[in-house]
Amino acid sequence: MSSLRSAAVLFVALAVAAGCSDPDDASVSPFPIWGQRLGMSLDSLEQFFIRQDNMPWGGCDAPGRGFKRCWRGLSFVGDLQAVADSQGRVVRIRVDVTDATGGDLMFDNDLGAMERRWFKVKGMRVDNGGVSDANPVGTVTFSTARGRWTVAVSFDGHRCYGAPRACPVRVELTDHRAGVEQVP
Repeated sequence: MSSLRSAAVLFVALAVAAGCSDPDDASVSPFPIWGQRLGMSLDSLEQFFIRQDNMPWGGCDAPGRGFKRCWRGLSFVGDLQAVADSQGRVVRIRVDVTDATGGDLMFDNDLGAMERRWFKVKGMRVDNGGVSDANPVGTVTFSTARGRWTVAVSFDGHRCYGAPRACPVRVELTDHRAGVEQVP
C-alpha cells in the first residue's frame, strides 16, 4: 500500500510542477505551428515536412555564428525557412505566404486554429500592433510573459482569396535567447 501512496504523491507533485512551469524556461516553444515547435531538432522538422509532401529541404547554408538555415517551398502556401543553432535545435521558423489562389485562405484557417491554442499559453501576451479589421496592416505579436518565445504574424492589407478578411503575409516564430535576430 505504501508504494501506491508514493506513486500518488509523485503524480501530484509532477502535476503541480507541470502546472506551475514557466513557458519562458521550457526547452521547446509553447507556440506550435502545425504541431512543430521551436526547440525541436532541425532533422525532425525536415522529417515532418517530408512525411507531408515527400520533399526535403530545398537548400541549406551557414549564415554565421554557428547557425544553419534551411528552406523549402510549401506547395499549398508559399515558402518555409528554418534556422537552427549550433546544436541543431530550431530557433526560428518563418513562413512567407505567397499563394493568393486559395492557399492563403487555407493557411489562414490553419493559423486561426493554432492561435486558439496560443491563447491558452500561461502568461501569454498579445500586442496587436495596431492591426484591426479596419486597418489590416502591421504585425500582431504573441509572446510568453518574459518574451523568450514569440510569434509575429504580419499583414500587408491584402484579403484572403475569396474571403472578406485580411490574410497574413508572414508568420515568424522566434526563440529570442538564441540570438537569431542577426540572421537575415
